[in-house]
Amino acid sequence: YHSIALRGTDGSVRAWGWNHFGQLGDGTRADRWSPVTVAGQTGMVSIAAGFHHSLARSGAGYAVAWGWNGHGQLGDGTTTDRPLAVPVPNLPTGVAALTAGGYHSLAITGAGTVAAWGWNYFGQLGDGTTVSRLVPTTVAGPLTARKLAGGGLHTLAA
Repeated sequence: YHSIALRGTDGSVRAWGWNHFGQLGDGTRADRWSPVTVAGQTGMVSIAAGFHHSLARSGAGYAVAWGWNGHGQLGDGTTTDRPLAVPVPNLPTGVAALTAGGYHSLAITGAGTVAAWGWNYFGQLGDGTTVSRLVPTTVAGPLTARKLAGGGLHTLAA
């Protein structure tokens, strides 16, 4: 119910739509019918949106997340919603890519390994369990990836 866009001139992130959980990242919970700037975020090179949360990756390779966090999909070790972007800890520096599923999130590290966090009821985190994760957890098996896609209740890697 929300959209995000990456502004190419300065790497800022814009968001609009429903904002009940703070998924627009402007520090409020007010719905916005035109784009607002995600507070404090510039120098971003990629973005991803889940059902009610969003992620961004900087040119320096760090990740931030904001919005609904009921299943730990922000990766900050809590289930507290965040209307402002917070860093995703426990990710190696040099995050190469991010994607968001419905209620989960994933990253490709600089080494090509995949980390996943959030809701895992259907095994969508790929760690061999159905245990939800509040912080990034390495995907099971000898997996290296160049691309990721997160669906509502599944994940794909290539």
